Amino acid sequence: MLDLIKTRNQAGQEFYKTSQDLEAYKDKLLQNPDPSKWGINFAEVKMTPEEVAKNKLIAKSLMLPQQNRVMLEMKNIFGYFNHTMVKELTYMADSKAKRYIRAMNNFCAAQAESLAFVGWCSPQQESLFSQLRKQLLDVFAQLPEVRAPTDTPDDGGNTQDAGSPADQDAVGSFKLVGR
Repeated sequence: MLDLIKTRNQAGQEFYKTSQDLEAYKDKLLQNPDPSKWGINFAEVKMTPEEVAKNKLIAKSLMLPQQNRVMLEMKNIFGYFNHTMVKELTYMADSKAKRYIRAMNNFCAAQAESLAFVGWCSPQQESLFSQLRKQLLDVFAQLPEVRAPTDTPDDGGNTQDAGSPADQDAVGSFKLVGR
């Protein structure tokens, strides 16, 4: 992951630097307007050199088409690395969240079982562990790969509510043992 972030940062820095250099070069070319040095195919853009020279914004967008294509490719590469990095970081965060939720759910189960075994589990403590478990499962249900469709077809082709992942014991549950 660190290599991906490092590569993404290098691509971003290179894109930014090249973009700034190209814009500075275009500004320099516009100070001494000579459309023959701009590399524009005026027949292709259906404008005369004079029309292009009058409008600096149009001139900058049309001049140096080869360098503009290189910039577009650099932008696409940087975008790809950005997208990949976000996707990987999201996956890592979701995985870590699931791991923590499972650990806390197991902790709640173990605590409730231990307290019930020795007879120290009051109804208030049972309620607290149940509330904590429900909150953990609610967070867990927000993860995209856990979210269930709201309607699922039954054998007869009718749809019925699939319920929440908490109802389906997506993480695994514990049962509080009464005294």
